[in-house]
Amino acid sequence: MEIIAIMSDAHPLDPFMTKADAVSALAERVGCSPSHLRNLRARRKTASLPLAKRLSEATGIPMDVFEKRGSEEPAEARP
Repeated sequence: MEIIAIMSDAHPLDPFMTKADAVSALAERVGCSPSHLRNLRARRKTASLPLAKRLSEATGIPMDVFEKRGSEEPAEARP
């Protein structure tokens, strides 16, 4: 059961994040910093629509993986 839990935490970017030089190359290719990619992979940040599109084109991963989640509060509802 533990293996299933570990696998469910996997992010589609994992295969592209195996080496520092691979992270740097992908970051340069899509126009963001390596630290931003690491934050996306760790799910601490979400990608803007243009970045989600570039990541999708560069990796073949569907854009919706990178876009903001529906659980976020809409901007007009924020004080």
